[in-house]
Amino acid sequence: MSDLQKYLRDALIRFVVKHDNPDVQRFADAMREWGKERCQAEPAHLTASDTLEQAAALSSQETADFLDLFITARSALRWEQSYSAADSAVGDDMLSNYGYAELIGKQGPFISTRVR
Repeated sequence: MSDLQKYLRDALIRFVVKHDNPDVQRFADAMREWGKERCQAEPAHLTASDTLEQAAALSSQETADFLDLFITARSALRWEQSYSAADSAVGDDMLSNYGYAELIGKQGPFISTRVR
């Protein structure tokens, strides 16, 4: 478990708990009680994670500050895609610019069945 992952998890929880958007606030209780189980999620790079700087530059200051944490920690995260080139629902442009890193969820590194 990397210190970067722990730092990012704590920042994510603070971001959600303090956010004033009611849609984000729906997740606040689940984030506070995410669980304590952990697993080793091996880091994996995905080209889409390289676009985080562009997203931060286009965001509000609060969101940009938060994205900067992901930019700093991205090499410690396991980046994945739920779609593939075989999936006709998405095009090549989407595949080259889409990805996610699960920090809290079923695949960890912080295991939770309440929030992903």
